[in-house]
Amino acid sequence: VYSGVSGTRTDENIKMSILNSGNVGIGTSTPINKLDVNGDIVASGDITGFGTISDIKLKDDIELLDGSLEKVMKMRPIKFKWREDINHKRAGTQDEGFIAQEMEKIVPVIVEEIKGSWWSGSDTYKKINYNKITTYLVGALQEQQKMVEQQKNVIEQQQEMINEQRTMMEEFRRELDILKQR
Repeated sequence: VYSGVSGTRTDENIKMSILNSGNVGIGTSTPINKLDVNGDIVASGDITGFGTISDIKLKDDIELLDGSLEKVMKMRPIKFKWREDINHKRAGTQDEGFIAQEMEKIVPVIVEEIKGSWWSGSDTYKKINYNKITTYLVGALQEQQKMVEQQKNVIEQQQEMINEQRTMMEEFRRELDILKQR
């Protein structure tokens, strides 16, 4: 553990640092936030957060995400039971979600590999970054809304045609009535 006034020390062997500012670093001697971790974090419980960095100043080559609806339609939401032999509080419990290997084929960017020592040894497992699915859900909803608007326009056009045909039919009936009276 490194504890100091300054965060300028760059000792590669430092596992954890606590600065006088109260900032804590794990795997870094220069934490700039209350908690900075250099490496993966795996939690056996829930983690609650209030957002993800998304500032435009950090982004290049911005493009609209296309084909979200197609991807969402390929996603297979499932319910399942966690295996009994995993070293976790979820062992044997019912749950819902997706299978990472299936999601990786559809949207590779949301799947990552982690070491799962707390699951069952040092195997590598795939995890889903569920918050990124929201991007595809919003895109799919927008694509569907465009379809709804197009269908609404077609229906309005068809209704106009029906109204015109109704008017024509009424004119034909009047003319037929006139011809029958002669």
